[in-house]
Amino acid sequence: MTLAPTPRDWQLRIKMRTWCVVLTKYQQEELAQQNLERQGFRTYLPKLPLLMLPRLGRPPKNAKCLFPGHIFVELDFERQDVTLIHSTYGATGLLPYGLAPAKLPSSFIDLLQAQAHQPPLPDAPCTQPPGLEGAAATGLLPKIQKIFAEPDKKQRVMLLMDIISLIQR
Repeated sequence: MTLAPTPRDWQLRIKMRTWCVVLTKYQQEELAQQNLERQGFRTYLPKLPLLMLPRLGRPPKNAKCLFPGHIFVELDFERQDVTLIHSTYGATGLLPYGLAPAKLPSSFIDLLQAQAHQPPLPDAPCTQPPGLEGAAATGLLPKIQKIFAEPDKKQRVMLLMDIISLIQR
């Protein structure tokens, strides 16, 4: 007979979960995301906010990836077999930081998601979503806003790597 998990068990399980970056093959971010989700992983593939096309008056069909070659996956290292990621179609493996995968706090992903849903305004003040006071204290919000303002995809990836290295320290 198995017992139902208690609220404390759920709290511990949530604390064990962490976000990591999965490296993908060239232009196969969506394929990797679909295959990881089929395997039971929770993923997040940030895309650039869709802007209206001036001549057509409608958004483009395909939104572009914010970080080409990278998607985020939420992992529980104690309950999930992370070695499956290396053999997933479209994925090449986890982004390392030293000998272990680079781990990101949930507040960083929440901040990315909040910024992705805000329309880009040229001279908008830095506003943070509620509940992410710690992220502003570490200076993540201006860096994330800089990512969304950057037109060059390689520079956006470089900004992401800078943020990851700051978080890992």
